[in-house]
Amino acid sequence: MNALEIYQGDHLGVLDMKTSCPECHKDIDLSNYQKDPLKVCPHCSVPVEFEKNPKAERATKAFFTLLVAVLIAGIIGFIVVGAKALAIMAFVQIILIMMMKSQLSTELKLVRSREQQAQDK
Repeated sequence: MNALEIYQGDHLGVLDMKTSCPECHKDIDLSNYQKDPLKVCPHCSVPVEFEKNPKAERATKAFFTLLVAVLIAGIIGFIVVGAKALAIMAFVQIILIMMMKSQLSTELKLVRSREQQAQDK
């Protein structure tokens, strides 16, 4: 699992990291879920669905909406005011992207620690 996969939201944030099987009630981690194309419990072979995480979806949508809003405000400001507005827009977007990068690196560390815990079991 690499940072690009996490950034795309396919592995972290949009899907919960672990769930339990409705039959055997054992924990199923995301790495097992991704390896199995049938999406079944590795313990008892019952089909298991990971639930969407609405908080993470809303946060991701809000972040990208904010980036687009800053871009639009910068373009309008450039037309009205000039180059200063464009410079301010670029500065704000750099700050937002750095915040997202920091969050992704934190989530990547979380994924790696959970993978390590799964391997230790």
